[in-house]
Amino acid sequence: MTLKELLDRLLSDEAIWWDRGTRPGEQRRPISYSSSLLSAVASVFEERGLVQARVFAASKSGGEWRSTIQGVLRVLDHIAECPQALEDRPVGRTIIKSLVEIRKAFKTRKEGGRDA
Repeated sequence: MTLKELLDRLLSDEAIWWDRGTRPGEQRRPISYSSSLLSAVASVFEERGLVQARVFAASKSGGEWRSTIQGVLRVLDHIAECPQALEDRPVGRTIIKSLVEIRKAFKTRKEGGRDA
């Protein structure tokens, strides 16, 4: 997968952007990402690699962070399929850290009906 394909997948994967809720009939809500959490996961990814980033993220998955961490793990799943982002760790780090900006592009794409 190329970087462009990776970004397209990130933009179109609603599991990254929407929490489906845990109770029957509960409406889905947008997932909120903390820049400090994304920065921490990105740093672990760059310094230690994909597996350690997944372990670090999973260790934060309690309570209010549940949907956020599921979204981060989903992002890491996509990165695992992109050799350039996986092997060139600074590239992967930038993608993880930029998730909030990617979300803005996703909103623009969905609301405007055009590609971001």
